[in-house]
This record gives sequence, C-alpha cells and structure tokens, in this order.
Amino acid sequence: MALHRAAQVASVLLAGLIFGFTGSMQTHAADNAFMVRPNIPTDNKAPKNSNYFQVQLKRHDSRQLGLTLYNENTQPLKVNVAVLNAITATNGRVVYVPAKQVDRKMLPRPVSELIHYPRTVTVKSRTITQLTLTVPAQAPLFRGTKAAAIQLTGQTTGGKGKAAVTNRVRYQVGLLLQGKKVTQTPQLAIGTKTWPTKLVNPRLKVQVVNANPHFIRNATFRLDVQGARALFLNYHKRVSGIKIAPNSQFQMGFGFHGARLQSGYYRLQLHVSGTAHKQAMTRFIRVSRGGDITYVAQRDYQLARRWLWLVLGGIVLVVAALVTWLLVVRARRRKNHASSH
Repeated sequence: MALHRAAQVASVLLAGLIFGFTGSMQTHAADNAFMVRPNIPTDNKAPKNSNYFQVQLKRHDSRQLGLTLYNENTQPLKVNVAVLNAITATNGRVVYVPAKQVDRKMLPRPVSELIHYPRTVTVKSRTITQLTLTVPAQAPLFRGTKAAAIQLTGQTTGGKGKAAVTNRVRYQVGLLLQGKKVTQTPQLAIGTKTWPTKLVNPRLKVQVVNANPHFIRNATFRLDVQGARALFLNYHKRVSGIKIAPNSQFQMGFGFHGARLQSGYYRLQLHVSGTAHKQAMTRFIRVSRGGDITYVAQRDYQLARRWLWLVLGGIVLVVAALVTWLLVVRARRRKNHASSH
C-alpha cells in the first residue's frame, strides 16, 4: 500500500476545509504514526476526488462504509473509533461532538446513534486493517441530510525509558447521509434568546435557528440596524464564509466598531445569501440604558417611529409658519414703502 503520510493527512484535512470538517493531527515522533484512507464508493455523491463520504440511503436497505488503516509502526496500534455529530458553533462554524452534546430538540436522532461500528480496532505492526461501519436500514427513512465525522485516534509510545516519546495521530473523515429528498428551500429563523450589549462599540448577538435537514455550506449574513427615533442610527455589518449544520442553532455576533447606540427601539434585518439560498428576516428590539435587549412587536417600533415623524412634522410646521410670517412681514413693508411714495 503506497501511501505517503503527508499527502494522506492533507487529503483528509481538505475535506474539512470544504464542509467545515475539523481534522487535526498531533504527533511527537516522526517514526510513529498510522495512515487512514476512506474507501470512497462508486456512487458517492461528493465531487470527484473528494475524501469524504456523501451517500444516498434507500429505504429498507442497509449501507456499509469502509476505511483502510495502515500501521507503519513496529508495534501493534490501538485505534479508537468514534462517530461525532455535526452542530453549529458560535459565528457559523461547524464542529463535531458526541451524542450527549447534541440538542435533542433540534436533532432527535443523531448520526452516531444510527451507525454500528467497533469502538476500538487493533492494527498489527506494518499491516493493513479494514474498518467497516454499517448504517442499518432506516424505516422510516429520515428526511434531508445528516452530517457527521468519523474520528480515528491512534496512540503509541516509541523508544525506551527517558527516551520514550508518545505519539498521537487523529483523523476526522467527513460523512453526509442523505435520506428522503427535500425539495423546499431551507428557511432560517431568528430565535428568541437575547444577549446584552455595550452601547459604545456594540456587538449585537442573534440566535439563528436552522430547523431544516439541510447543510448550508457557504452563506453570507448582513445585519442592518435602524433606530426608530434617530435616522442617523443606521448600521450595517456583513459576515461571509458561514457554515450551518442541519437541524442546529447557534449564536451569531455582529460587531459595530465606532458605533454608539442609544436606548430605544430598533429594527433588525438579517439578510442571508448563498449558492441556493436567499432570505431576509426582520425583528424588532428595545435596548435599555444598561444595554439589555428585548424583542418587541412591530407596533412598538412603529409607535416610536411615529413619534419621530410627529417631531419632524412639528419642526416642518414651525419652519413653514416662520417662513410664511417672514414673507407676510416683507410684503407689508413693501406695501407701506410703496404707499409712502
């Protein structure tokens, strides 16, 4: 099996760059390591030459996935195997966690509970071992996409006595399982949770909810903030490269450096754009003098906005009355001047 260690590590981590799969390798001894190669099936749905699994499941049919493990050590290698579930971390980063860290309200059936696999595999010295993971037939078949990563961790000790060196290598191979096709465009939502902010250089945080079984791979968010009582309180912030795991929610922060909020009512408009996803969401908030934020109804914002227009209208009426009075005075003076001659 002619596999070059550096090339294999690079290929596994490349899958992480595409879909947010986080791969890591920790090593302390160049001569103690193992290599992993996913056995990509011929019907893999991922782009050609990809090193992650993206397979379509069929109702009542089980599916097997394979990885090739090679131990180039002079000692047997124990490899720990785990299937981790995709969730979305703060600011749109996909991370992979055990089932106990999954929000069951968002994802009742994590991938790790659907797959059968050995938790440990022993690879003899300088040999190849095949690791098989089985996805049993799903009845009923779930909708959309489930995302996960297959994590393999090997650890050996090289040398003797004080010269002994511990070597740990960890791979994460991406896994996307596709169930029933979902035709509708995924729609995100703004959650109800809020976080306080500073009024000077504020950082507004929004809870984004993806209740859909869709993996959003490269989205751009733009948050527009408009004050109700001051037209100049109008801020915009754009963030790109956001990845969102299926059936997950996360906190998205928008920093407005140099801005200064006042207590009062504001309109938030969150615009989402991506390869096949465009959406705009609107919410209304009230900011207290201490920076606490509360979601309010649209009518509260409109009432505050109406107050602004009443003030502006009053100013316009006063200016109009003043201009009218000046014109009348000027006309009388001209008339008096003309009659005196």
